[in-house]
Amino acid sequence: MHETQEASDSIEARQRRAYEELGLPECVISAIFAPTHHPDDGSAAAQSVDNNHDRYVPLSDEEYDTISAQLTDAAQARTSLRDFLNGLLWSIANEKLWASIPERYGDGDALRQRFRRMSVKSDGLMSLADRVKGKLSTQRQAQIKSLSHRATVIARRAAQQKANKKR
Repeated sequence: MHETQEASDSIEARQRRAYEELGLPECVISAIFAPTHHPDDGSAAAQSVDNNHDRYVPLSDEEYDTISAQLTDAAQARTSLRDFLNGLLWSIANEKLWASIPERYGDGDALRQRFRRMSVKSDGLMSLADRVKGKLSTQRQAQIKSLSHRATVIARRAAQQKANKKR
């Protein structure tokens, strides 16, 4: 790609290409970039979204129950499973790095390390999208699918590194 074209491309266009290169289906990419519906009922979630200008609505009780029932997390962590999941999904919805995750969800580096451990030690995160399919909104399912894809990439990299060390 020419430098002038890359410079003129929007951040969103470059991010879309990156997701395409990772092999995410177009329906998932479209859902990731779809405008988020924000509740306008004056709830804490609505105020949180409006005050922080982010595109993420925290997990509802029903969504959390659906997702957490599919995961086993034996880690002794300072952050609750709910905050951990909200932090991961926040980073996906807002296309931000770990260090940008709001403190209310925990330390970004600690969340990254926990995500890596969970990705490598079990297939819980990798297959999560399949297990919650049809039980969540389309947009939330797209976020979970992106999360599962990231877990798969991390697990594959870890396996490759382990194989390379044995050589």
